[in-house]
Amino acid sequence: MKAKKQQSECSIEQMIAGLKEQLVGLGYRPATIMRYDAVWNKFVEYCARNEINTFTVEVEQQFVWERYGSQLGDEDTSHNVNRAMMMLDDFQRYGAVYGRSKSRIKEFSEDYKEVFEGFLENLRRDNVATGSIKTWKSRLLRFEHFLIENDIKTFDELELRHINSYIESLTGFSVETAAATVRILCKLFDYAAQNGYHQINYSEKVIRIKNTKKYRLPNVLTPDEVENVLKVIDRNNPLGKRNYVMISLVAKLGLRISDAVNLKLENIDWINKKISIVQKKTGKPLELPLPEDIGWAIIDYLQNGRPKSALCANFYH
Repeated sequence: MKAKKQQSECSIEQMIAGLKEQLVGLGYRPATIMRYDAVWNKFVEYCARNEINTFTVEVEQQFVWERYGSQLGDEDTSHNVNRAMMMLDDFQRYGAVYGRSKSRIKEFSEDYKEVFEGFLENLRRDNVATGSIKTWKSRLLRFEHFLIENDIKTFDELELRHINSYIESLTGFSVETAAATVRILCKLFDYAAQNGYHQINYSEKVIRIKNTKKYRLPNVLTPDEVENVLKVIDRNNPLGKRNYVMISLVAKLGLRISDAVNLKLENIDWINKKISIVQKKTGKPLELPLPEDIGWAIIDYLQNGRPKSALCANFYH
């Protein structure tokens, strides 16, 4: 509790400095820390510009939304952004880093491997999609790390207070991601109890996160509503030009956000007026016509809104 109090009393700059010092001690490569530091520097600038002196979950969520146009924790948010802000949240709350990069750790420890791998294999037998299995594994890796850091050496030592503490650590994630993680854990607890890995089934005892849709945007917009959204975008600045292209690709062509973000020049056939991609979520090829208005919007962004760089093949860098 003392460490947590000290972190809460630190300035944002001091907290980031302490986090970087811990990452060095954990053996993170300098290049990796520099990538995260680029995000933190933008966060410090954002806080200074808005006269924010205290780090809160609401502040980091608003920063990611305003700076990157996405929600913290969402799949379509840059991994470096998600990772940097989640580590900062963990460090502020607990004085330690609980999340782990997928690129650094890809397998479970020996003490947890049997129950977690058995759980994932059970999902495969139930024909759960490969992409979903990958997502579930990454979230279980984070859960495992949290348990190990809290000196819970084996799964059968798990208590309800540990689970609820972990769920509290998800505060920095979007509501959708946190709710999905809790659902995954509940399925894990069902499996563990049924297969003798724990005497208690915690699936009905954990804190529940309501993924309310009360204030969410409608899932479907009419063509007129789409046009109204596009009309209010200020295309006299680079951000507006980018947003106009992104919304057009998603709303008019039906591209997933992840596919729109990863669209590259090589995906566009200007002569035949079509876009050809391999979808990120399904891995399946997709070919779409390129309407003239979207084509000109892309050209406008490339010529007048995109940063000048010979190294960036991706539109939105």
